[in-house]
Parts: sequence; C-alpha cells; structure tokens
Amino acid sequence: MKVRYLVSAFPTLTETFIRTEIEDHLEAGLDVDVLALHPPRDRKVLDSLSPELRRRVHFASASRSQLDRLLAAGRAALGGRAARRALFPDEAALRSRPFDLAAAAGLWKRLGPDPDIVHAHFGRLGLAANVLRRAGATRAKIATTFHGRDLTVLPQRRGEDVYARLLAEGDAFLPVNHAFATRLIAMGADARKVHVQRAPVRAAGIAFHPPVRAPGEPVRLVCVGRLQEKKGQAVALRALARLVNDDPGTAYHLTIVGGGGLAESLSQLAAGLGLGERVSFLGPRPHSEILAELSRSHVFVLPSLTGQDGDQEGVPVSIMEAMAAGLPVVSTRHSGIPELVADRVTGALANEGDDASLAEAIAWTAAQSADWAKMGAAARRVVEGEFDVAATGPRLGNLYASLTSCEKVPQQQR
Repeated sequence: MKVRYLVSAFPTLTETFIRTEIEDHLEAGLDVDVLALHPPRDRKVLDSLSPELRRRVHFASASRSQLDRLLAAGRAALGGRAARRALFPDEAALRSRPFDLAAAAGLWKRLGPDPDIVHAHFGRLGLAANVLRRAGATRAKIATTFHGRDLTVLPQRRGEDVYARLLAEGDAFLPVNHAFATRLIAMGADARKVHVQRAPVRAAGIAFHPPVRAPGEPVRLVCVGRLQEKKGQAVALRALARLVNDDPGTAYHLTIVGGGGLAESLSQLAAGLGLGERVSFLGPRPHSEILAELSRSHVFVLPSLTGQDGDQEGVPVSIMEAMAAGLPVVSTRHSGIPELVADRVTGALANEGDDASLAEAIAWTAAQSADWAKMGAAARRVVEGEFDVAATGPRLGNLYASLTSCEKVPQQQR
C-alpha cells in the first residue's frame, strides 16, 4: 500500500504529530512519501529527519517566495493538463494559492506510481487533495485529518459550506476529538466516513519523571505552546498573580515555552502584574529541550480557550507529552481537552478564560503533592492507552486497508 501525505510544510516544530505518524507508518512497512507545498521556514529541521524519511520528502516549490512558487506552477502548467486545471481551483478557500496547487499537480506525476491513499492534514489540504483529484492528478482515496482551526475559524470566515464538496466526495474524515466528529456530521459528512483519529505522541521516547518538590522549592509550573490567544497564556499569568496575592504561603514559578505574536504583550502583562522573577519566557525550543523542561517541572498548565476569531484547540499534543512525562495537568473544559484530562484524577480542569477558576485549579493541584506520582502514573496510562502512536498507528492502518479494499475513484470526466 502506498500513502502520500499532503501537507503545507514539513517538518515543523509545532506539528510533531504528523512526523510521528509518518515515521510509524515506515516502521510498519508502509510505502509512504510526503508532498509539502513548500519547505519549512527553518530548513535546518530537515537535518533532524532520518535519511530514509528525508529522501521521501518532496516540495512543490523550492521556497516560500512568490517568485519560486510562480515559476514552479508555470513549469508544471506547461507540462501537464492537471496542473493547468489546478491553476483555477473550484474551491473559494484555495483561490489564494493556485500556484501551490499547480506546482503540486506537476510534481505528482514525477513521484512515480499514483498512491492508494492521500492523507491530508488540516481541512484546507483536504480541499487541495480533492481539487487535485478533480483535476486528474490522482485517483487515490482521500483521508483528511481535522485539527481545530480548520473546523472553527475557516467555516466562520468562508461559510458553513466551505467543505461541502470535500464532505460529499472525500473518502474518510478524521477529527482528532469527538466534539469535532459531531461538528463534521452536522456540516454534512456521512457519519460512516467519520472516524476519531488522535494526533499521536511517542510515549516511549518520553522519560517518565513523576515530580518531586524539594523543601523550600517553589511549585514549578510549565506552559508549552505557541504564544497565541487560544493557548491562554494571559489567563495563566493572571491566575499566577492571584495565587501570589491569595496564597502567599506557597511559592510558585511559571515557565512559558514557545514563540509567537503575543510574546511582547505577554511580557508586558507579566511586568504589569508585578510577577517579576516568578515568570520565565524561554521562547521557542527544540523538542529535546522541551522534554528536559518537563522533567524539571511539577505541574503542567495550559489554559486553552476559544479565541475571538473562533479558533479552538483539538487535543493539544503538549498536554499529551506532559502527561506521558508524569506531570499532573491543569487545563480547561475546552474542546477535546476533557477527553484527555480527567478532572481531579490526572490533574484539574478550570473554566476557560476564567483566571479565578484557573488559580483554584492550580492551588488544588499544588496541594496534592503527595499524590503527584499517582496522578502522573494515571496520566501516562491514559496517553499510552489511546494517544500513543502504538495505539493510533494500527487504527489508522486498518482504516487505510478498509479504504483500499474498494476500487480507486474514477478520474473526473470533462
């Protein structure tokens, strides 16, 4: 069986779950390649791939520059009808990126035999896969994983029918949580084609370090995620300020790991709240350093919320990794997070956007230090049972097998 992943860029520091999924497929003996519309912003991350995976990664254009994308599309359009058709996509949500689609169509045929499965990550790439199939570039079955923003922001901006054609013509829809499964069905997906498929982590690569707090040591809180509204770092800072005022007998320190557009405003907020040395901003860090930070921490905090633009989480991989490391987690009753974090069992859940509720949840978790190891062990079991690639990989492989038991879809006649 041959599977082609269609993604925007690969690999990226914030989408480790795609790489984990692909590496697991290779270990299982599947023939997998990756077609990325463009290279990652930091091409150094390509050096972290194994030679076997690196040779399977292909880019539709040489860089992100508009000129390179135009040139790649032009060469493709001169060489094939599918690329010319892809230059004029019949999906409104893709009309801003016709060069990428044409370049992808041109590259497709040069990559050898047509795959059995195209696995697109994120809804917009599912739309792209379907456009390529309608243009005649492929006859493969299309499976689309939906993660969050693609099911919350894009329909709000483009209309509830943004995925109408994909939902009618696609072959499998893979939301990362049950709430999104319900959403897809409400938008018109055939329930028989909707399968919850968790974004995986590799727990075996994460050392289990149940937290132990030394006498006189502050409760070390850690928050990992892009600095954007839906991650809730501002709520975490306000909650910490409450704890400093309301629980002076307990010392806390919050480490925030991640980069993004809110870095300056969050730093200013921390200063305005008088948090001073109680907060550290580490910026973006490679995965190995994030795991090391988890091993030094006591409680993981991610107060996710719905952004003003409607953006929501799926099931945050950063929480999965913290749980695999043995940390109790404080998060929110948001999207698919309650499917991962059991309130007062593997951590505590607060109301989203509510710093008072979050402060209470952190204080409760900090007070359970005698049970941190028990909570951490329960958290690891949850991840290993449902979110680890050892569990998700076979489920996905079985889905591929069920799709390929049918004939490939016929090319559209025009």
